[in-house]
Amino acid sequence: MKRNRWLIVFLALALAVCLAAACGNSGKGASSNTSADDDDDNDASPDDDDDNDASPDDDDNDDNDTHPPLAGVWGSSDSDVFAVGTEVYFIDGQPRTGGVILHYDGSLWSTMPGGRQLIQLMAVWGASPSDVYAVGYYGVLHYDGSSWSVAATSNPALLAAWGSSSTDVFAVGYDSEILHYDGSTWSAMPNGNGSVSYQGVWGTSPSEVFAVGLEVNNLSADSVIVSDNGSSWSTAWQGARVVLLGIWGASASDAFAVGFDIQRTDVSAVLHYDGSTWSATTGPGNVLQIESVWGASPSDVFGVGCGAVAANGGCTGAAIAHFDGSSWSAMPGAAAATNLTGVWGTTGSDAFAVGCEQNCNYGAILRYDGSSWSAM
Repeated sequence: MKRNRWLIVFLALALAVCLAAACGNSGKGASSNTSADDDDDNDASPDDDDDNDASPDDDDNDDNDTHPPLAGVWGSSDSDVFAVGTEVYFIDGQPRTGGVILHYDGSLWSTMPGGRQLIQLMAVWGASPSDVYAVGYYGVLHYDGSSWSVAATSNPALLAAWGSSSTDVFAVGYDSEILHYDGSTWSAMPNGNGSVSYQGVWGTSPSEVFAVGLEVNNLSADSVIVSDNGSSWSTAWQGARVVLLGIWGASASDAFAVGFDIQRTDVSAVLHYDGSTWSATTGPGNVLQIESVWGASPSDVFGVGCGAVAANGGCTGAAIAHFDGSSWSAMPGAAAATNLTGVWGTTGSDAFAVGCEQNCNYGAILRYDGSSWSAM
């Protein structure tokens, strides 16, 4: 799935080349245009001629037991859950890729129209059931309770989103792209890092926001954590040994940044923030990398990701980890998935994890009921 490429990149020591190819920017600067009818071909507005807008009668709205690979999940309750990812579909016999948005109403998962307005969706976050954002290649979609529409375009692509309210939303991605929404306009935020691929974002308030990512310079790389104090971004932590992929916290003095350790094959990388300092802590064994993290409380935190990697660097078996307030440990129940890339829940006994299965040809959705994980 989406983030395993970092393992390949590090092992090959060709980070700069891989990132340039993955971002596909060809030297372009970031564009944070909020207009859906921008002339950029990547904005995929609903009235484009490329049929990416997924009208309600598209064939991708049939409810069935299989879904495309998924990347992120968020909900407002256990009967209002959104999952996003990417599907392959055909127009006139030609394959295309488009975003896919699934919704869970408490009993069934169904495909929502509108996902194909972007060619790939990576993350989802919302302020309420009628105020939800999905980000990816190349921009931001917004759901107003009735339909999805393009809210902003961005080249480079966006990989994660979080907000403290409906008027304070952040989206981050490649080429140090950090976009902010103030309730009326999306705008790019200068952050002093020109070569960071931001993978995750989280905060406690408009004046305390963190983003994690990978900074690449001349075939060398450092993971970074940057923080925003409400007026400017600065580096809060930097290190060469780990690759950070996700971040979540219970409070301003209790947060986790997760990923993988390039020098270890038996344990994932976990950093902990105590309100003043980020420091390495012991990650779960038998979980090679944690790609997403979410918790119900400081002593009830879930991490999902990869537990086994093939020779080419691809994930061949998903993994789930749990933090009980004192230590991380691997959880059973991930065997049905090839890789897991997103986790969210309502309580410690009701959580959802998404990713892919069957060599990532299909999507995977797991649910935790307080005692075990099972496929949905």
